Amino acid sequence: MKITKVIYMIGPSHIDTHMINSQKSKLVFDESVELDGRYAIANWSKYILEKIEEKTCQNKKVVWMVSNWLLNNYDFNDLKRLPENELWLHGIRGTREKNGICKKLMTTDHITFLAGHTVKIIDFIVHKYPTIKLIFWCLYQRTVNTISRSTPFEFTYYSIIEKYKHNIIDIDFFLKKHQTTFKEVIIDEAGHPNKIGYIILNDMLTYNSTY
Repeated sequence: MKITKVIYMIGPSHIDTHMINSQKSKLVFDESVELDGRYAIANWSKYILEKIEEKTCQNKKVVWMVSNWLLNNYDFNDLKRLPENELWLHGIRGTREKNGICKKLMTTDHITFLAGHTVKIIDFIVHKYPTIKLIFWCLYQRTVNTISRSTPFEFTYYSIIEKYKHNIIDIDFFLKKHQTTFKEVIIDEAGHPNKIGYIILNDMLTYNSTY
């Protein structure tokens, strides 16, 4: 019997097949879940918008694991040149280096611009698709599990989840539910999940599949 995939999540390498299989976690996810992990995908990739539109039209529950504000920050100049009302760069804006982040573009000014641009994108998405759910896994790693002094307060995890409180799947709730800490469910500084982390992510997707 073919299982219908009714839950769709898009995000960075944290949910790609290679990473999941490396943790021997392929069977952790419910068969109703469709994962679309793209290595170092930037939040301004038009592919994200296109897939959200496509899966929403298919009446699937759509979840977006929002990438680190800095992923593919090489796009900084291209984003600055966009017309005022344009938010997206075409296609999948992936990495040009191993970690997808240029160290020269990691100043507070760069983070402020890239995070601010992403917030504009999220505002657009939640307005157009109000049932979408958001997971800020990367942001939790950068501003809760480890403290980024270069990230302005308004772009830290607790500020962002308050802003999008009607669309958030809150990480703290599920860490408490599983009686663990974020440090115990990741394998590296980028916050890639271990097997327990994937169990928690599956729970986050399926816990209330009717919302």
